[in-house]
Formats: sequence, structure tokens, C-alpha cells
Amino acid sequence: MKNSNNTIVRDLLLMQEKTAKCNGFVAGMVAQSWVIQMLGDKIREYGGFPYVLEKNPDGSFKMVLETKDQEQEEFPDEFVDISKIDFDQLACEIIDQYESERLESGRKELVKGMEYVLSKYNDPHDREVIDEMLMTFTGWKLSTLVENSKTQEYDDED
Repeated sequence: MKNSNNTIVRDLLLMQEKTAKCNGFVAGMVAQSWVIQMLGDKIREYGGFPYVLEKNPDGSFKMVLETKDQEQEEFPDEFVDISKIDFDQLACEIIDQYESERLESGRKELVKGMEYVLSKYNDPHDREVIDEMLMTFTGWKLSTLVENSKTQEYDDED
């Protein structure tokens, strides 16, 4: 049984690594950290030590392997504990970051991110998740946003 648990833990660690390498826009980053945490919880259930997110001095995050001596409580500032998130504050922070840091390059990043996400994640379940994330951030499903975009005017000078 221990050998099969080791195989499962290894596969889940690989899933965490793949999740961390995904590119995307703001919704993708939120979902990404949630998936890494969720996989980490499952790795612990099988007796393994998952990757945990640690905050770098510049505000970015890195993944490090949890060790036997570490416990989630030892990472109050670096470890993202989903149960302690104030989602109202998180929403305001996402909006503030977009407006302050990404407004200039935001459209280019969204174009690149949406092209990547929609080309890579195209099975029905993936599209449901994309719809849910878009509903969360815009109030509209992808199909509605695409239809509305047909009449969107934008300045394409760069």
C-alpha cells in the first residue's frame, strides 16, 4: 500500500508543478494557487510532503517542498491558507493591482492569456471551469463575452 501511495504522491506533485507553470490572467492566478493548495491537501492525506507557496520579498510567490518539521501554521505570511482569505479584500486587491500595475499592458496580457487558455483547455469540463471563472470576474460566460465583443471598438495603436 505504501508503494501505491508514493506513486500517487509523485503524480500529485507533478500536478502541482504543472499547475505552477500555467500562464494566465488574474483569474488564472487565483485558480492556480487554489489548485496547488488543493493538491497539497491530498498529498498530505497520502502521507507525502507537498509544495507550498512562499512569498518572495518582491511580492511574487515561489513553490518549495514542505518538510516534516514544517506545519502550515509556520507559514502565516507566506503560505496561502484558503480558509483565511477575506474574499472582499482579495477582490479589491485584484482590481487595485490591475488598475495600478496592469492597465497599460492589460489588454495585451489578456489577449495572450485568453488565446493560451482557450487553445490549451478545450474539453467540456475545462470550458465549464473557464466559464465559471469568467462569471466570477465579469458576470458573463465566455459565449456571451465573445458575442458582445463583436461590437466592441478599441484603439489598436501600439
